Amino acid sequence: MNSQAPVDVPMDSPPPGPLQLCLGAGFRFPVFISWPHLIQSRGEEIVRAFSKALENRFRDDGGASVFLDVDRIKPGYVWDETLRASLCRSAVTIVFLVRSYFESEFCRLEWGISQSLSALRLSSEPQLSSIIPILLARNLPLPREVNRIQFDKDFQELLVYGRDVTTHENWNRIVNDVADQVYALIERVCQTERDWTSEERLAHEANPMRFTWVQSAGSGAPQPKARFPRVSVEKPAA
Repeated sequence: MNSQAPVDVPMDSPPPGPLQLCLGAGFRFPVFISWPHLIQSRGEEIVRAFSKALENRFRDDGGASVFLDVDRIKPGYVWDETLRASLCRSAVTIVFLVRSYFESEFCRLEWGISQSLSALRLSSEPQLSSIIPILLARNLPLPREVNRIQFDKDFQELLVYGRDVTTHENWNRIVNDVADQVYALIERVCQTERDWTSEERLAHEANPMRFTWVQSAGSGAPQPKARFPRVSVEKPAA
């Protein structure tokens, strides 16, 4: 006989899910999307469609907003401070990578803040990262800090799809796979109490990330990886 069998507890509502944990902990957004505005039209279509689809998935689980700067930053807002504050109040950062990402000071700032917050929030689990990178280019040289985190390659098939990306046969699976990854990370991030004063100071004082580019012998150019495994929550060792 199993002496550890679960005990039914009367409740008026289900126990809190990841989104409820996230908002209850003081986060404003479960997800912050970091992407370069200098991107091909199909890339922008993917980013916008994904943001909308992710919010739609959130509706099934209680509802929450995704931070996408073109939709959240209004005329008259202080751009830099808005990004810093929104990143601090987001539990997970999803990064869409193309070459121009590394040339954008704002993108490098968003990565730097996200990496610092991840190290602080997941300090007891150094193998994890609250950054989910998604590759939107083929044969893209990557710096060491990015290359250590595993990627989702499924979005690449959308780049050559000739119709609305949301009609692709794998679209819903791709979105749901990332949503599940987000939920798993939120649960880990919310296991510890927030020190918002420290986290806000960190975000306010952070500088754009200075990436480390690995050069091959006899070549001045970084070398691309041969393949990209699926998304993982693993974080590189310190």
